[in-house]
Amino acid sequence: EYTVHATILVEPQSISRKLVETGEDERDPINRLHLMEMQILSRSRLSKVIDDLALYPDESEEKTREEVIDMMRSRIVVTPVFPENLDPELKRRMEIEVNTFQLFFRHDNAAVAAAVANRLANDFIDEHIKERVRASGDTADFVESELQRVSSRLREVEAQIAQVKGSNAGSLPDDVTANQRQ
Repeated sequence: EYTVHATILVEPQSISRKLVETGEDERDPINRLHLMEMQILSRSRLSKVIDDLALYPDESEEKTREEVIDMMRSRIVVTPVFPENLDPELKRRMEIEVNTFQLFFRHDNAAVAAAVANRLANDFIDEHIKERVRASGDTADFVESELQRVSSRLREVEAQIAQVKGSNAGSLPDDVTANQRQ
């Protein structure tokens, strides 16, 4: 059997955390690894890879689709990649931000193992990019709506200030110097 791995680097959020708070799940490395693994090992993704690469033709005749997918899942391992000079205690407690993962796939054919590992990694990256684009669009929509809301509120406050100044002309703090001269 051949084991092939692909290394996946997930870029951290580039929007300031002051503007958009990252969800707890994204900051927790164990949850983050689990979420990535669930995405990579999803039934739909693995089923599509099996169909596209014509994997397990004999097994597909004898077993149900779910059994074939489970067999494929048993040959996939996703592990975090830690910096080389990391304190073992931090590594053990997972108190660092993990943004690099390795996806391993075992198969009795080296070319198939490489094709599947690359396909799963590329599919995950493509999905991650789509999610980032969607999140960026949502963030832009949120910022735009907040800008409109704040602009509208600012216009209301400016109108109220103008009304107060108009009804109190001559008795405002700005008029003190002119009043004293008179």
